[in-house]
Amino acid sequence: MESIRFFSLSESAIMIDFGQSFDIDQNKRLLSLTNQLTSNPFPGFVECVPAYSTLTIYFDPTSIELDHTKLIDELRYAITVESETNYSTKSFTIPVCYEPEFGIDLQEVADYHQLTSKQVVELHTKPTYHVYFLGFSPGFPFLGGMDQRIATPRKKSPRIRIEAGSVGIAGRQTGIYPSPTPGGWKIIGRTPIPLVDLSKSSPTILHPGDKLNFQAISKDEFMLYQQGELLWEW
Repeated sequence: MESIRFFSLSESAIMIDFGQSFDIDQNKRLLSLTNQLTSNPFPGFVECVPAYSTLTIYFDPTSIELDHTKLIDELRYAITVESETNYSTKSFTIPVCYEPEFGIDLQEVADYHQLTSKQVVELHTKPTYHVYFLGFSPGFPFLGGMDQRIATPRKKSPRIRIEAGSVGIAGRQTGIYPSPTPGGWKIIGRTPIPLVDLSKSSPTILHPGDKLNFQAISKDEFMLYQQGELLWEW
């Protein structure tokens, strides 16, 4: 508990800082508290917004029954008694085509580390990744667990448009662009699987705490997924 700090951001928000940014165990504790608060909200609770190592809790100050000091005490107690695995997760295998048409920065990443492009793909597809949080754009997963032998700086100048499904690396992070947006991550591949479906009650495939693996596929297989001849279901 010594590393956990509490900050009053405003009359309607408190942020909890759990410490180390890339600590999966800390993130699990954070997500467990998120689940607890969402499942059993206190009077005035609005929402929780998780990140790598922080959780921001928003509430209606006109409805809350506790002042900030007492609320922080309640949150501190909840953290001490909450199990780090008290939330549901799913596991996914995401197909990705790493061929040059889609992995437009793959060779640059390989050259940066004095590896072959095949070695980069092997290192990127080997781990099981942890979804820390969604951010930047709706459904964009920030993933932990990437092999640090392929950690690569962002581009010095971001591109105006990154295509939906693009898989990128930025520093120690890897992630997937769910929609076309500007971006500065190094793009090493693309998935044909849409990460967002607005027709569903829960429109994003991935959620914080989920696990995923990347599976390398050919360009022909990529096209078959896009054409619906190969199926991938949530």
